[in-house]
Amino acid sequence: MRQRLKTILAVLYQRLPLWCYLAALALWLGLALADYIGDGLRAEAALNPADAVPHNTDNAGDGWFVTQNADPQLVFAYLDADVRVVRMGFETNGQPGEMELFYTREGLAFSPRQRVIGVPQDDGSYLYFLPAGRAAALRIDLGTRGGVPVRVTGIGLNPRLPAAHYFVPGLYMLAALAVLPALACAGIFTIIEWVGFCRRRLKPIVRVKRQAP
Repeated sequence: MRQRLKTILAVLYQRLPLWCYLAALALWLGLALADYIGDGLRAEAALNPADAVPHNTDNAGDGWFVTQNADPQLVFAYLDADVRVVRMGFETNGQPGEMELFYTREGLAFSPRQRVIGVPQDDGSYLYFLPAGRAAALRIDLGTRGGVPVRVTGIGLNPRLPAAHYFVPGLYMLAALAVLPALACAGIFTIIEWVGFCRRRLKPIVRVKRQAP
């Protein structure tokens, strides 16, 4: 029985890199599936740009806003919704700069720690991915330049995304799946070698103590 156990451990040791990569792949697939199911259960909604409170921005009507300075904002207060994804469509005649989204939890003010950078899409819209939870309010920064006309064509909460978004890894995830299992495997090998070294060094000492009268 002992010899059989040693054989099994030896096989597992030889195939440890494979197990590390399979475990990483299974973990990623599990998290992707959880996100896919969780996002699908959240209610879709739409925000009307006309309902936003503009700051440093002139409301020109028909969804058009003209930024006044480097900090133009559209604030949707008293939202209190379970928001995971925000999609914003817009048009512009200039270069407004980077558009960011801020969110708050209940009783908290807007903070740079609760800021999301938009991911540009092929259709010209931006996607913002928030941590799971209820958002008490949202703030969209319409760029970083003044005097730029921006037309917000739509703001959707929790839009349905294609399955490929969840189950096709991007470049960063591919790099993580390639590097992290290898690092984990190296760490496990190091621990095993260290434990074996300690056992070999302690074995003579234990043997002497057992033989001592």
